[in-house]
Amino acid sequence: MEAFWNNFKTWVFSRYSKVYAGMVCCYAKKYHQLINGNLYTLDSLKSEYVKTLVIKSLIILSKFLGQNQDFKKKLKDFGIKAYKLDSFASFLRILNNNSGDLLN
Repeated sequence: MEAFWNNFKTWVFSRYSKVYAGMVCCYAKKYHQLINGNLYTLDSLKSEYVKTLVIKSLIILSKFLGQNQDFKKKLKDFGIKAYKLDSFASFLRILNNNSGDLLN
């Protein structure tokens, strides 16, 4: 199983920035059972931001597994959507970010 997660980590880090890839790997590994489980568990997450990161991480994991269309349909069937920041909030997040890998 560890070989699977190492392959996933390599795949994610080759496509996303270091900071985002790290979060994706962490949340995908923690919540991977939801790919085939009850997505209503996501409602128990207190923060919309964390819930969105978990959803996006699971979508990325489903792409890696080749189950992307099925998982997106499942999200739709459960009525689960990722929270989206408005454009101004995204601009402020980028402006205030001190990471050197922001544009990677």
